[in-house]
Amino acid sequence: MVRRAVRIAVLLAAITPGLTGAVEWVSLDIRDVAPEALAALTVPPATVVAAGRASLLVVGTFSHPAFAVPGIANVRLVDGAGQPLPLVVEKASLFAEFDEINSMRFAFELPPAALGSGLPRLEWGREVQGQNRLVERLAVDAGDSARVRTFVSKAGASPGSAQPQFATVEVVADSHADTYYLWYLVPMALIFALLGVRKFLRA
Repeated sequence: MVRRAVRIAVLLAAITPGLTGAVEWVSLDIRDVAPEALAALTVPPATVVAAGRASLLVVGTFSHPAFAVPGIANVRLVDGAGQPLPLVVEKASLFAEFDEINSMRFAFELPPAALGSGLPRLEWGREVQGQNRLVERLAVDAGDSARVRTFVSKAGASPGSAQPQFATVEVVADSHADTYYLWYLVPMALIFALLGVRKFLRA
């Protein structure tokens, strides 16, 4: 039996962070918050407090088709200058499938200088390390209600910097495959021949 090995380079598309370890990201556009949502946030005790007097408190729920992380530590928010903005994550909001978080509600403090440097950038992936805090529920003090905002993913933002990966697959090809295929026809031909002889003898 003669066989030959053929090596084929296969392009593997990076469809998930878990496959390639790539960092996915989107920009967050800051918006005004609806009055009914604000009322639900001002129920004590407050778990989100701004350190700066002029800072905004941004609260919202994030979900994305590519968003899947093992834990909240694999999510990081940075401002336009690349400075980290720690997140406060609501425990009750975590939605997970197959041991990976796919949706979460969080809050963060946004100083005026950070907003002036560009839109915040939310990054996630297995290689991401964020300094985030988990609380039972998100709440702000009633006196801070005027500074509360929410966010939406910026339209047209390209999620991720995933790069395609190459892998080598070895395929074993048999050069005598056509010959072996013919041997499967011999028993069938023999059966038809015997049936034909039997019919001829009975005639």
